[in-house]
Amino acid sequence: QSFVRVEGEVAFPGEYVLLNEGERASDLIKRAGGLTSQSFVRGGTLTRMLSKEEANVQNSIRMITQNASTRDSLNINLLREGDLIPVGIELDKALERPGSEYDPILREGDRLFVPEQQTTVRISGNVLYPNTVTYVPGKPISYYVTAAGGYGFRAKRSKTYIVYQNGNVRKAGSNNAKVEPGCEIIVPERPERKGMSAGEVVSLGSSEI
Repeated sequence: QSFVRVEGEVAFPGEYVLLNEGERASDLIKRAGGLTSQSFVRGGTLTRMLSKEEANVQNSIRMITQNASTRDSLNINLLREGDLIPVGIELDKALERPGSEYDPILREGDRLFVPEQQTTVRISGNVLYPNTVTYVPGKPISYYVTAAGGYGFRAKRSKTYIVYQNGNVRKAGSNNAKVEPGCEIIVPERPERKGMSAGEVVSLGSSEI
């Protein structure tokens, strides 16, 4: 028998046996008695246990990516069989369109979590006062950055992004990058510029003579 878990804002959270190989996320929600009145379905998440083959593939991709982006020796934590990784899901669409491409087929070890409704937004990164503020419908990203004291001195404003409760990430300014309750706005920072050493200054002066 294969088991999956559903937790959070459902009527009967707990562990369930998969009834067939084609059981989907929407089926599990129904078996768990449906959502509670406090659920935030758009924030639903799905995590999955890696098989040995999947872990090997993910590790290869991570090492190739890091090796291509830095000259330093590799320093990453390798994934192992049984490790949990997030699986992209839009649970609201899965429940609206059961059996569609938005409704993933479950497998052993999957964990479906439905959070409660949130009323706040977190702002972090290179802002003057990282903060958590009350969500106000319709307000743009700039409103929340201002509530955190504004951008810091080394803020990469054009790279600001939003992390949603379901794990999706969108760049600020894109068409579908809207602030939602429970999300986090992150402002990256530019690396600090290093001043020239005394030797470099002397070398530069000598080359100009």
